[in-house]
Amino acid sequence: MTILNKVEKYLFVMGSFGAGGTERVVTLLANKLVDNGHKVTVLSTGTDKSSNLPYQVDNRIRLIDRSNLEISDKIKVKSLHFLR
Repeated sequence: MTILNKVEKYLFVMGSFGAGGTERVVTLLANKLVDNGHKVTVLSTGTDKSSNLPYQVDNRIRLIDRSNLEISDKIKVKSLHFLR
């Protein structure tokens, strides 16, 4: 019997790309998920740049920070930030 591997898409939303415990855990999970063939995006609702990540991130992971977003998307991200 063949087991079909379904590619899942994951989105992690964080407050920042700083050097904290949440960021470390998200990095570990995201790296493992892309190693297993899944698509992963990490979105920061903070103002820091994704290039400031202190942890090694696989280049297959899509990193988005607020500076990379269009104005309409920034409004949506700001709304997400207030929901948490």
